[in-house]
Amino acid sequence: MAASIEERNTFYKGVVPRMHPGNMMEFFDSIIHLEDILRMEILTRKKWDDVNKRKIEILVGQVVIMFKGNQPRTSLDLFGDQFSMKVRPYVMPIVQCFKCLRFGHRKNNCKSKERCIVCGEKAHGRCDRQDRCRNCNGEHRSTNKNAMHRKEIRICI
Repeated sequence: MAASIEERNTFYKGVVPRMHPGNMMEFFDSIIHLEDILRMEILTRKKWDDVNKRKIEILVGQVVIMFKGNQPRTSLDLFGDQFSMKVRPYVMPIVQCFKCLRFGHRKNNCKSKERCIVCGEKAHGRCDRQDRCRNCNGEHRSTNKNAMHRKEIRICI
């Protein structure tokens, strides 16, 4: 008995740093081996707009490229092999639910009961208790970006 993964279903995501978003078409036209590229996407991040009281997307200036196959790419040849750009691995962002405070899914897909963001217990309204992480029981909130549990998940990704 033998098992194999079909080549058409494998891909590698890489990031090309420091791209000017306005030059996206120019960048696309300069790539030598387009047949290896399945998809390109400009990275954005969300930021709160105090004036309009809503979240807005800001272009980061980096491009995520999905390549055919599972071999990591270290460079991208441009302009007839005259120029090469460094490609670094794309690291997926850590997703955390703000309902149950666990990792790996978002609030809109959560089937668990809501938890208190301060103490990690079942939601109970305003909380004056000591900060307590629901994930590692540490003395910090479950949403703390420097929590050891979050760092362990980052290593796994």
